[in-house]
Amino acid sequence: MLKDYSHILVLLQKRMAQEFERDQELFNVPGKSIACKIDPHYYLVVYPGFIHRLARLCGYLPSTIEETLLRTGNLIINPKTGKFVIALEVRWKDDMPPIRVNCAFVRNSFIDNALRFYSSIKREMPISSLKIGSSFKGILTSFFEKKTPLHAGVFF
Repeated sequence: MLKDYSHILVLLQKRMAQEFERDQELFNVPGKSIACKIDPHYYLVVYPGFIHRLARLCGYLPSTIEETLLRTGNLIINPKTGKFVIALEVRWKDDMPPIRVNCAFVRNSFIDNALRFYSSIKREMPISSLKIGSSFKGILTSFFEKKTPLHAGVFF
């Protein structure tokens, strides 16, 4: 039986929006959230926490969530390696030491549209204070090859 990825995607967005209505720290609160908007095009998501949280919300296996996000183009893939998980150093306050975190990137439209269409939030989320270490700029330039690059303001 073929999976209906568009159906799963809509369910993911509805459940994310419902969960956000209950827990405003689900998105955009660095250090607490599973996803933070880092520029106008992308959210940085904690991996595997993001996938596992969506799986619990929707009653699907994490592998089905990953597959759906990959096949619908919402999860960004490194064109050279075919991988989507990357270890980066991040921080959200100037005076804090960077933290190493396994993460992935999703298109902002996946989360912003979920909130706009299925929650009381009728606007895009603002860009969070989460920043990525500038030593990762070269790796991420390669990661986003043939895609909209990350905004220069993403880096500290």
